[in-house]
Amino acid sequence: MWNGRALNANQFFSNEVGLPRPFNNFNQWQTNVNGPIKKDRTFFDVDYEGLRNLLPTAANLILVPSPQFQTATITNLTAVGNADEIPFYKQIFNIYNNALRVASATPVAGGGCQGFTGLPSGVPCALQFRTTPPNTNREYQWSARVDHVFSDPDRGYIRVLRDNSFQPTYTSPFGPQFNFQSNQPQMTGQFSETHIFGANAVNELKGSTLFYAAVFVPSDESSTLSDLPTFIGFSGSPFSPVGFGEPPFPPGFFFPQGRRVFQYQILDDFSKIAGRHTFRAGFSGLHDNVTDLDFEALGDPIYGAITTNLTDFFNGGGPESSLIKPFLPRRNKGFASTPMAAM
Repeated sequence: MWNGRALNANQFFSNEVGLPRPFNNFNQWQTNVNGPIKKDRTFFDVDYEGLRNLLPTAANLILVPSPQFQTATITNLTAVGNADEIPFYKQIFNIYNNALRVASATPVAGGGCQGFTGLPSGVPCALQFRTTPPNTNREYQWSARVDHVFSDPDRGYIRVLRDNSFQPTYTSPFGPQFNFQSNQPQMTGQFSETHIFGANAVNELKGSTLFYAAVFVPSDESSTLSDLPTFIGFSGSPFSPVGFGEPPFPPGFFFPQGRRVFQYQILDDFSKIAGRHTFRAGFSGLHDNVTDLDFEALGDPIYGAITTNLTDFFNGGGPESSLIKPFLPRRNKGFASTPMAAM
């Protein structure tokens, strides 16, 4: 199956600002092979399917510091004795200045200064633009099953599945190094054996195991840390936040996030019909082991989050600025559960 740009309309906000229809390409495929291995005894079934989707993101509004604000801020940092902060500020401004389609940015209505008076009247503090940065979603899955007849009253099967899933969790307008992603592998296995005891009794034995992971991390952590080793956001949102924790993630949402799950289960069920009565007995046992990477508040101890306003940012700090940085001995927590039942 294929679906692409030719079959889809442009986004509303892209149309509003004259952006062309973004590229979109969706491919999905599937194949299956099955048949006998040993006549009337053993059979197999193998299935493979996948998808690959090059998708555009929503045409969100992006706010960046104007060239005039950037120049005035660098000059003011020297004037107020905070020149040591200039390299860090240049890192921040470099990210804003290299955003996709930033060349099309126009001044925010009213200048976007939100009461800040560090620039001459009529000089804008912020520029705005819309962009649709692309990302790729992909998934591949295969499964196989073998059924075998041991004898007329005894038969069983084995089934396995592997799912390789990739989730493009967040697409940044400031470059793919600020994207967040999640590789989500899943593996399962199951066996079943059914035995018939004469005309009135049957026993079914089943066992299964599962592993699943959903760990959310930066797409390119080394590049992210090199470009900006923190998150910075602004009260009142005069500029779009950048770094670890960009929307939809608020300050304090650090990485990695997610969980790893390992599970196994065994079940036995016996049934017997005696006259007008049916008797059943069985046993079920399940073990869950979960590693939660975001159980501890504030997550990863490596990164911090800065929140500030225009005046404090302009001066290199102030009473409305803060840095949140956790200092935790570990960033994951394990949980285990083993419920059992007898019937």
